[in-house]
Amino acid sequence: MDAMDVLPPRFAWLGSARVIGFASTPRGALALREAAAGVYYIRIDGIYTLDIYQRGFLAKMQAELPKHEAIHLFTDGWDAVGYEGAVRTAATDFMIEHHAKVTGAVLLVRSRLVAMGANTAAMILALRGIRLHVHSELVVFEQALRSAVDGR
Repeated sequence: MDAMDVLPPRFAWLGSARVIGFASTPRGALALREAAAGVYYIRIDGIYTLDIYQRGFLAKMQAELPKHEAIHLFTDGWDAVGYEGAVRTAATDFMIEHHAKVTGAVLLVRSRLVAMGANTAAMILALRGIRLHVHSELVVFEQALRSAVDGR
């Protein structure tokens, strides 16, 4: 079973986006797609674990970074219900390490628990001058993603 079968993009217009990475456990899943050159759509469902992050995102994104001068990350966590504290730390560290290349980061959340972690990460990143936009409205997230894709 591949990422498209298990975790399709939320927005139908992303259906042809190239699948770069996928990882799952019985508790959760992550699919990483390139929506346009340097624009990445990450969908996370269930519990976001460090294992899923490392296999589905980190290893794949490290191979993608050299291909672009700048990248935009759009993380769809609408169906994420929780996360391991270590994954929030690892994802925040990734943003800090690659802040010169990650020129945009947008996160969609619905769960209050996930939103709390996202806002904590946003505050840590803001202290370093890095903006993480956290949204709780599908339409706002989709508009930002479409604008980034259309701008490429």
